[in-house]
Amino acid sequence: MASRAVLVTLLCIAVCSGTARALEVTIPVTNVTVTSVGLAGSTVRLDLGSMHALDEEMVLWAQLALPLSGTAPVTDLNLSVSGLLTSGGAPDPNEVTDARLAAGIAQVSLDVDVTDLVRSIVEGEAPNHGFLLRPSDTSRIGFNAAEMAALGSLQGGEIVVSYRKLTAYGIRGGASALAERKRTQKLDDRRRPDPEGAVEATTRSR
Repeated sequence: MASRAVLVTLLCIAVCSGTARALEVTIPVTNVTVTSVGLAGSTVRLDLGSMHALDEEMVLWAQLALPLSGTAPVTDLNLSVSGLLTSGGAPDPNEVTDARLAAGIAQVSLDVDVTDLVRSIVEGEAPNHGFLLRPSDTSRIGFNAAEMAALGSLQGGEIVVSYRKLTAYGIRGGASALAERKRTQKLDDRRRPDPEGAVEATTRSR
């Protein structure tokens, strides 16, 4: 009990005083695979680089940045980004975030808040088999040709992750440390970038 109290005290001092300064690491999108599902359209798989640099660290926020083609979508393009449960590409229904490309606006990049997806991987709750992009409408399987033209190749994407290096304070693995990490993350969630609403992602236009 005493040792736990000491850890909690150190954590509070680190967070409240700002001595545990936030760091950043970039995780590259190493490969983009477009899979055609016939008349149903196409899905996009993003393979990601290793996240071992974040082992035993506390993720504050994570943002996926994808380059777009600059072609304006004809209609609103609503898409979901989900984690993958297997190397074969089975999507995780419990790990999904949404984004939107507005109709008629030529956009050259898309930023999506993937904090929860990255936290699940870092904390060992989900494997790092990459992300799957597909329409948010669950009645649809893939993107049509016009939507794929607006997305483009998506090559050169990355995830920027902000984190705190709590290992410097002796806070390492274990159930109690994980619980404490999650409690502290709730305090820091207010610092996460707000992608212009709960559903609509941030975009940059030409």
